[in-house]
Amino acid sequence: MDQDLWDAAKAYQGHLDKRTTFNTKQRPPNLLSYLLKCGECGGGMSIVSARRYGCSSARNKGTCNCRTTIGQDVLEEKVIGALRARLMEPELTKVFCDEYAATLNRLRMEQNAGITRYKKELAKVEKEMEKVYGAIIQGVAASFIAGKAKALEQRKHELVVCDVPAPPVCEAAVLRSHFQR
Repeated sequence: MDQDLWDAAKAYQGHLDKRTTFNTKQRPPNLLSYLLKCGECGGGMSIVSARRYGCSSARNKGTCNCRTTIGQDVLEEKVIGALRARLMEPELTKVFCDEYAATLNRLRMEQNAGITRYKKELAKVEKEMEKVYGAIIQGVAASFIAGKAKALEQRKHELVVCDVPAPPVCEAAVLRSHFQR
């Protein structure tokens, strides 16, 4: 192996060693960190004293009148209890799955409509390009239509590169069976 290749491999290896891994990424300090909002001002809520949440705007800026605090353990149990009690009911799971499936299918249909528009535009651009090439063959000066040809080539490239896969079709029955395990 030559020295340049070895140096390049070592440099890349050093780059890999410096990347943050899943285990070293900083996690939020608490379960509900960055998720809570004050009911009065809409500002964020944070730990304002030993294991108690309160309005950060009231505590730090004095711009909110809400001085109520709630214990971290009490709040976390209420949130987890509500999720456990309400989201795992079969009727609510069915509603969630149906809505989720409907939303995914709507997005898929919208995306497919967009893909169809792109394909039509691509066909139109290719047809225009054929006309430009035909004009050049007929003897029209290439410098006269160079700008048009360049613009068409650029647009064709944009359309070809824009290849977005459609999201999967989501069936509510499949989701329901998954969530009810």
